[in-house]
Amino acid sequence: SLSNDKRASVRAIVASAPINDSKARGAIALRLSRDRDWEVRRQACLTLGEYDTPKSIEALLSRISDKHRYVRDAAETSLIALKPNDKILDRLGSTYLKNPQSVNCAVTILGALKVKRFSQAVADVLAAANAEEVKEADKDNELIYRCVITLGKLAYSTSADAVAPLASSKDEKVRQAVAFCLGRLKVPSTYITIKTLSGDN
Repeated sequence: SLSNDKRASVRAIVASAPINDSKARGAIALRLSRDRDWEVRRQACLTLGEYDTPKSIEALLSRISDKHRYVRDAAETSLIALKPNDKILDRLGSTYLKNPQSVNCAVTILGALKVKRFSQAVADVLAAANAEEVKEADKDNELIYRCVITLGKLAYSTSADAVAPLASSKDEKVRQAVAFCLGRLKVPSTYITIKTLSGDN
């Protein structure tokens, strides 16, 4: 079978190819989501986004901690598209949010699916990522960005005072996230920060 071809490029094509036998395609994508090549895993994760089954969701959950960012992003995109049930979302908020390898994706998924019950948990992740004892050079701006965007999507106004100081971040993407978040939260004490950010070039 071509899904076992020694060439990764061929396996990647198989992972994404439309075939008439939908069940077989899903089974192939499940197997290829564990392939040794990251592009094959990425394509398989995107295909699994079309299969709302427990096995697909478990496979995607295992890939949001993949060592390759593009695979994690594909698994994240597919999980958002599948809109998992509350039991899965609870696992994302209680387990994957605490795992350094999967926290970025977990934060984004919870925000995209508006899972408000984990708002404070996301705020806690932000607080840890932006703690005073973390040196500026060591700060994970990607995680900070994702947390701030998610807090805006979750309309978690309690987080406004923690988000506002990030307007002085040296990272442009973080500053843009702060503007988005504070604009969503509409907390009067942060209006001056929003005004300052509106002039940010």
